[in-house]
Amino acid sequence: MTTLPIRATMLTKPKAQLTNGLPSLATTIKKQGEFETMKNVLILSGSPRKGGNSDLLCDEFMRGAKESGNNVTKINVASKKIAPCHACYFCGEHGGECVYKDDMAEILQAMIDADVLVLASPVYFYSIDAQLKAVIDRTVARWLEVKNKEFYYIMTAADEDKSSMDTTLACFRGYADCVNGAKEMGVIYGTGVYEKGKVLNTPAMAEAYEMGKNV
Repeated sequence: MTTLPIRATMLTKPKAQLTNGLPSLATTIKKQGEFETMKNVLILSGSPRKGGNSDLLCDEFMRGAKESGNNVTKINVASKKIAPCHACYFCGEHGGECVYKDDMAEILQAMIDADVLVLASPVYFYSIDAQLKAVIDRTVARWLEVKNKEFYYIMTAADEDKSSMDTTLACFRGYADCVNGAKEMGVIYGTGVYEKGKVLNTPAMAEAYEMGKNV
């Protein structure tokens, strides 16, 4: 029976930073006489506010990644029907099939197929929001199939101090610790933004675009 992944040991650095993982599933395409890598990029925007600050940073990341020739999909998690995991372990006895017939099966397959996972959330009580946490918990149905991923994290908060995002970042890294072959590639801090759209006039927008462009 498949059980929930737990962290068995304490690390001085997150596992996502320590492992090189296996070769990417990305395909190689020929463009203008040179070989370039096209990756499947999946952006999970957790914000319940469409067009909210973390969601806008996702759009900039996506714009940069697309301009570099990558295949990019963005999912607004809050717009999907995703029940919380009830720890019934129906999935463990039915080949990874969840007892809930909602949008999570499609999202989980997209996570498995992706080369790059971008996780984005506003800071809620020094953690990630409930919408994205539900997605992470529901990956338990096929969690061992989510492997060899490059991870990027996007966070926004009203606080100006980046340290206010430490535990939110720890939530992201905690999930990556459970993903075999995970590699942490970048973190975007959208600080000092509360009102919807305030992030538009901050350096985080350019950082998101450049990070996406360099996937």
